[in-house]
Amino acid sequence: MYSEAEACRLRHDILGPLNIASGFLELLASELGGGGDSVAVEYLNRARDGVSRAIAIAITIGGAPGDAVVGGENATPGGTGFSGAGGSTEGNA
Repeated sequence: MYSEAEACRLRHDILGPLNIASGFLELLASELGGGGDSVAVEYLNRARDGVSRAIAIAITIGGAPGDAVVGGENATPGGTGFSGAGGSTEGNA
């Protein structure tokens, strides 16, 4: 098992790339503007959902389920601690 400090570092190291991927997926979604081809929109939505699930898993590292803090390193997906990783599909359906 990891110490609390090791778990925090691991969570941070995992969330960094996930947040980057989430940000670029959001940029791609805004570029498509809901007018992209349906296959591209479907792939984008699947990627966004996958990143959101991975973030949800990562925030549980080193903590008990349910003790995520909005706005911090272990914020809930879509909260202020993440760049739009909530998997929202508005404008892309």
